[in-house]
Amino acid sequence: MYQYSKILISLIAFCLPSIGASQNMAHHTLHKVESKSFKKTVQLDGKVMPYIMQELKMPIETTLVEMNYHYGDRIESNALLMRLDAPELKDHIREAKMDLLRLEEELGTVIDWEQNSETVRLKDNYVQAKEQYVSLKAHYRKSKVLWQKGIIAKDELENERKALLQSKRTYLHYRQAYDEYVKNKEKSKKIMKLKLAKQRNQLKALRKQRNQLRVYSPFEAILLPPAKEQNNPYDIGILSPGKTFQAGEIIVTFAQIQPFVVVVRADELDVVGLQKDSSASFYFPNYPQDIFKGKIIEIKPQISNERYTQAGFMISILVDKPEIKNTFQFGTSVVASFEKNIPVQGWVIPRSAVYYDETMPFCKVNSDKGEKKALIKIAKTTSDSVEVISGLEADQYVYLNH
Repeated sequence: MYQYSKILISLIAFCLPSIGASQNMAHHTLHKVESKSFKKTVQLDGKVMPYIMQELKMPIETTLVEMNYHYGDRIESNALLMRLDAPELKDHIREAKMDLLRLEEELGTVIDWEQNSETVRLKDNYVQAKEQYVSLKAHYRKSKVLWQKGIIAKDELENERKALLQSKRTYLHYRQAYDEYVKNKEKSKKIMKLKLAKQRNQLKALRKQRNQLRVYSPFEAILLPPAKEQNNPYDIGILSPGKTFQAGEIIVTFAQIQPFVVVVRADELDVVGLQKDSSASFYFPNYPQDIFKGKIIEIKPQISNERYTQAGFMISILVDKPEIKNTFQFGTSVVASFEKNIPVQGWVIPRSAVYYDETMPFCKVNSDKGEKKALIKIAKTTSDSVEVISGLEADQYVYLNH
């Protein structure tokens, strides 16, 4: 009896592990690993930067009178940013107006040159000399006929010929003087019109500068300090009334809010397979559920000055008209994603086949020796599946976790 009991206990002890294993397996389902070729997704950190910037530069020395916004503020399109004053500009406009009036009066005198006394005198001399010459010429022709008939002497005819030549010289002299006078007057009128047009343009430019003393935002933007001071925003001071700006000094930079770019730093391996105009996406770390789309507009190498240093790249993603509900500042960090155009061989498994051990993903693979732990590298996760690029083999079976 004792021997039978001992045998029974041994059989129970031998069967218990198998029974436990069967019960454990009952809670798992095997799934065959499927091979798939898909595009590799790369995630890199980036920053939101302005795409269009416009600097406000004063052409003359000005003084700040009124300031409605400051650096870092968001300003709507056509909003009044500041009002400036330029006493020197007022003097220039006053002088330009006086010069314009003087030139207009001079032009009026030049235009009416045909009615002035000098013109009348020269024209009268020219007309009288012409009439006298025509009269003497006709008389000489008659005298010549009379001489041929022997009625008058040759000396008398010769005297009339000399008088005719003198009259012709006088007539040509007055005619030349009058023609040159008219030519000079027309030239003077043309020059005066050019001077007047130049003066009007100068006055127009001065008035344009005066209009610039009331500065409006050209578009919806974020106000940035001058580029040379953007790296040290705490040492630029505050724009307060009374501050003076020199001619040519940049006061502020308008950074247009939309569109903007996401700038990403990458290494050589990251840019392999990326192409210009290909799509990209990004999200703000505080709002990972909101995914925004864009396209790559530039992949530019950034070579370090140090020797034997790996070359870096700058990737620029243009984001046009994004529907961003939350406000942001330029320089805000984002996470950008790219799909490479190089196919990657991998496997697709259900999400329930992925386990985590201290944030490291792995699968439980069925093998001849039983269950085996396989560390995996995930490329992409969807709502019901996972794309794996390393750690598995085709036609393997993985356990699903229910």
